[in-house]
Amino acid sequence: MDKNQQRQFQDWESVEQAVTQLVHGRPDLFAPAIVANVQELVAACHSRCSVPSGVGKGYWDTVSISWAGVEIEVFEDRYELYRFGQGDTKIEYFDHVPGTEVPLSLLSQLSSKRPGE
Repeated sequence: MDKNQQRQFQDWESVEQAVTQLVHGRPDLFAPAIVANVQELVAACHSRCSVPSGVGKGYWDTVSISWAGVEIEVFEDRYELYRFGQGDTKIEYFDHVPGTEVPLSLLSQLSSKRPGE
């Protein structure tokens, strides 16, 4: 994620606004399934996770949400969780299509680790 997208959000509503600005600012870039998946992820994280430090365009035509040492890249059909360590990156994949439940295994990792805290 572009470091310019890093900032301290005050609450989840400001995160939702940043996502809305990002995807509406470039509707040609983000597929509708990506937009739906990121909205579902934000809604699911709202009561379980700490507020992230960044929202921005991912490496591909995706949306990325980040906390200190953790990033989730949102695709049309999955979430990719990146954990950055000293000299290594661990990647996990979680299948998800719009309209289905956000994987509990992903949410449990985010809520148990309290990203950014």
